[in-house]
Amino acid sequence: MIAPTNKSLAIRKQLGLALILGIFQLLVVQVHSQRASIRGEYQRPDRDRIGSSTYQRERPGWSSTNGNDTDEDVTVATNNQDANPNLVLVPQCNPSNSDSFYSQSKREENRDSTDYLEDTTTDCDRYLQYCDKKRSNLSMSWPNYVRPDDFYNTVELLYDRCFKSCVEQLPGGVEEFCSMPKPQDDAAATAEYTSASSGPREYCESVDNSDWTVEMITHEAIVLHALNVQRAAPNGQVCTRRTGDNVSTSDFFPRSSPVVTNDSLRCAARIQARNIVDATIEDDRFPSNLHKACPSSSSGGGAPVCEDFATRMVNSGYSYNGFGYINEVTAAGYQLAETVIQGWLDSQSGHCSAVVKQESLVVPTEVGIGYYRDEATGMTGHVMLVAQRQL
Repeated sequence: MIAPTNKSLAIRKQLGLALILGIFQLLVVQVHSQRASIRGEYQRPDRDRIGSSTYQRERPGWSSTNGNDTDEDVTVATNNQDANPNLVLVPQCNPSNSDSFYSQSKREENRDSTDYLEDTTTDCDRYLQYCDKKRSNLSMSWPNYVRPDDFYNTVELLYDRCFKSCVEQLPGGVEEFCSMPKPQDDAAATAEYTSASSGPREYCESVDNSDWTVEMITHEAIVLHALNVQRAAPNGQVCTRRTGDNVSTSDFFPRSSPVVTNDSLRCAARIQARNIVDATIEDDRFPSNLHKACPSSSSGGGAPVCEDFATRMVNSGYSYNGFGYINEVTAAGYQLAETVIQGWLDSQSGHCSAVVKQESLVVPTEVGIGYYRDEATGMTGHVMLVAQRQL
């Protein structure tokens, strides 16, 4: 580890050993923000402090020595969807229940038959176009008359009422019907760029993997793993939120599906993660609003990209189409992946629901995780963009 410089020691003194979670922001067509933050204890790189006893246990391949997260097998943030299918969270697709349709489909005697399946209504022919869970594939006239939320609510009903008809309609059978649909490839999407860049490739050039250290890329992957562990909690999550009049309210969120990573959202997150670190070092203090942190120069070279997260999202090439939500959560000073996830869950400013919420059972949740660490000072920035959009 690089020895602390006089500059880094001054920063630590100025920060008063504090860490900060950024102001939670939510986009549903328009951007809304809650003016709140929490402060705690800044975790120095030479300390291994974990914020909750729930997380004081090692996992195979993980090391928390000196406060660094490392895993030799992890190179990029991915949920390994091909190896572990991201199944829709409905009883008919529960692989842990031997009587579910999904489990029955794995039996040898059912490989070439659908006789073991059933529909509970005779009206399924009307909804066969819904079976692939993609509203964009409806026949030309339909999308104008079917609202996205109505479409996805209907799809959820098909698992109970038209399971057999959908399985026979889809080329991939039970496996396809029970799996989350894959989001579109943003590289092929057309977006309106509001910055001076000519497109997402140039816009994201300074934050691609060639400019990120192996440690930072690995850490992002571990944040992803810690996120999916929390979303998969069998008993769900209770999120507490404090309102403007200092009244606390609690909401229960049931178990949610694993997130899928999105390169465009990762680009938008990485840009701001580096801004947070650069601005903190430059001013010897945490920015008052991490979402708007804007240093005078970038450690990546050239002028920093200082834009709100909705603009960063669009400029990075993410094609948002007005359904669901886009959330950005931020943090500064955290060294451990699990600790930053726990910090967001413990926050009463809206971060918790952003992490565990699932708008629809049949729409995948996409994330972009950005983590930046300054080698000389050990200062860190975490940014995560979480989104659900219609397919």
